[in-house]
Amino acid sequence: MFKRQRLQFRAFPRLGRVLDLQLQGKRSEQPLCSIKKGTSIAKLIQDCSAIVVNEAPMLNKSVFEALDRTLQDINSTEYVMGGIPFLLCGDFRQILPVIRSGTRANIVNSCIKKSYLWRDVKQLKLTTNMRVHLHNDSNADAFAKLLLAVGDGKTAVVRQPNMIHILELGNEVNLIDELIQQVFPHFRDNVNLSQRVMLATLNDSVAKINEKLTNMLSALPEIYHSINTTLGMQHTTLHNS
Repeated sequence: MFKRQRLQFRAFPRLGRVLDLQLQGKRSEQPLCSIKKGTSIAKLIQDCSAIVVNEAPMLNKSVFEALDRTLQDINSTEYVMGGIPFLLCGDFRQILPVIRSGTRANIVNSCIKKSYLWRDVKQLKLTTNMRVHLHNDSNADAFAKLLLAVGDGKTAVVRQPNMIHILELGNEVNLIDELIQQVFPHFRDNVNLSQRVMLATLNDSVAKINEKLTNMLSALPEIYHSINTTLGMQHTTLHNS
């Protein structure tokens, strides 16, 4: 969120929370957010110049429509989103809204593109993958193009309609020990360790590999306890970030 005059960034956790609570509860034809005029959160909204929403395609269109009606009410105007500019970031080739037991048609219909708000959206497209461009890595460039092709449905089909051809990248190993050696050849070097990462599809796999690597380290283990509670929602708007 950008604040007028002082131009500062703010986290806005309560907005997402009240939207979630509203939409998870009893649904109505035209749901609203539980943000009332005159409250601290309403005043903060009125004071902002723009709101940035990351991963917007993942949100159900009902979220944006509820927010639209709420902002119009807070700002006493019929302008879209209460007259506040919104920057919606995201890629529709990635994850769309999750509809429990929903069909493909249900999922598509829940996207913001199917909302009455979409006619007021101006689309701006990024054309250069800066991470690939700055590293000047041919393999990374090929992989980035492959991801775009998959998202556009242009990837070659192999044998079955639901199978696609994936570029042969990296080395294939059969054992976890081999994988660890390939990814972390110098894992006792803190700098080298901080520059490498291992991805897995299952949390159980991550836990097993982490435990194996931890046991291989010679340093004494330390346990850092965290707090599993947050500030009261009435206090979240009082602190600058």
